[in-house]
Amino acid sequence: MNKFKKMPVREEKAMLISDWPKFKRTKKYLVPLIEAALGRFSVSSGKKELLSRKILGDLPIAAHRYLNDKKSGRGYGFAAYFTWYIARRIDEDGELKKKRG
Repeated sequence: MNKFKKMPVREEKAMLISDWPKFKRTKKYLVPLIEAALGRFSVSSGKKELLSRKILGDLPIAAHRYLNDKKSGRGYGFAAYFTWYIARRIDEDGELKKKRG
């Protein structure tokens, strides 16, 4: 598992714009963030893969909303914004249990 390396806000925004509509680079950037979030839960590899795909499926909507938000780029980057989508998918699952200790 790779460690997530946050980009500066301007770089994230430029990446989203240039990466539209397939988001190949953006997905590669966000995978470690998603893996770190899911790694906090006891979950099978199959379930983790399914959740990762669902979370990455939210990327086009999240990017569109972020780029059209007049506040985007003012203090918070896309990765911070995208954590809401990750949390929402984890909450929707309802079966995930946090790892102990």
